[in-house]
Parts: sequence; structure tokens; C-alpha cells
Amino acid sequence: MFSTKVYVILQELPLKLDDKLIIKIGISNDVEGRLRSLQTGSAYKLHLVESFNAGVEALKHESFIHELYNEYRKMGEWFTFDKQFFTQKVLPQMVDYFSKIEIVEGKVATTKLKLEELHYNLGSIIKDDWVSRKERLIYLEKCLVVDNKKRNIYKKEIEELNQGFKLEKELSIKEGQEKAHKEYVRRYIYKKKKELESFSMGYLVRMAEEDS
Repeated sequence: MFSTKVYVILQELPLKLDDKLIIKIGISNDVEGRLRSLQTGSAYKLHLVESFNAGVEALKHESFIHELYNEYRKMGEWFTFDKQFFTQKVLPQMVDYFSKIEIVEGKVATTKLKLEELHYNLGSIIKDDWVSRKERLIYLEKCLVVDNKKRNIYKKEIEELNQGFKLEKELSIKEGQEKAHKEYVRRYIYKKKKELESFSMGYLVRMAEEDS
């Protein structure tokens, strides 16, 4: 199972900039591996400050944190904070945030398709059978990765599809249980009928023997 995390990485700076902290806030399924990869391209030592389990909605949580501190953004996922502000405000806020969210585990959706291709694929699914709905669910999850503007629309349809699959599964289980019960009753009646026939035949044989 994937364990996607939002990580906080600190970049060491020269002593003359000791009152500032350069922080990277990103996501990864392998935080230690990501740290090593970043270190290769960095002239300064990098340190993992903290990582938070974020589940399959890691992109959403990362985006929320990025927007929360957007005014401190230096470039991309890199932020510049005063040391005191980061240690007393930013990090405690992140700890509090990730302690309260619902973590949805599973496989992270990824895609190499462009948004136009995903929209075309979604539009080409016109059937309402189980396979087509499963296929649509896959493309909707991929759209979440590349289209933040319609995230709520995608999430709503994903929830509706998943709810439909859940109801279908419950109905299938119920129908299976009812079918199994009917089969059990049929077999029970057949068994009792055979037992009765056997008893009746034995009774008739004994009666015939007594008469003779």
C-alpha cells in the first residue's frame, strides 16, 4: 500500500543568513529517497524536519499548505520564513492540521496524459455498464492530478460513483445470501422428502411382512 506524505525539508544557509529558513514543502511516497535526490542537486546540506501521512489526497493537502503560506513562497515548493515564525507558527500549524484531517489510504493517482486527452476519454465513455463506470472513475481520479480548477466537481462525481459501486456490492451480497438461503431450503426439503419416502417404504415393507 502506498503511504504518501507531505514532507518539510530545511536547506542549510550561510551563517550571515542564519535568521532565515529556506523550507521545501512537497509530497512523496519515499521521503528519504526524495531527500537524497534533492541533496544531489543542492549546494547546501538538506535536513528532513518533519513528514506527515497524507494518503491519496496528498496533493490536496499540499496545495492547502502552499496557499496558506503563499506570501512566503520563494519559488515553486520553496518558502522563506523567519526562524522564529517557522518554529512557533508554521510548523505547529502543520502539526495541528495533519492531526485533524481524515487520511484516505490507497494508491495515488498518477497520469502521463494531458488534460485534453483525459477530457476526451471521459467524453467517449457513453455506456452506463459497470465496466464503463469503473473506467470513468479511473479517468476522474487522474483528472484530480492535473486539474485543480475542477477538483470539487471531479471529487463529487467520484464520490457518487463509489457510492453506487458500494450499493451494488451490498445488493449483490444480499442477492447472493438470498439465493444461498433458497438453495439451502430446497436441499433441506428434498432431503426431508427422501427421508419420508424411505420411512414410508420401510413402513410398508414391515406391514407386508406382518400380514404374511
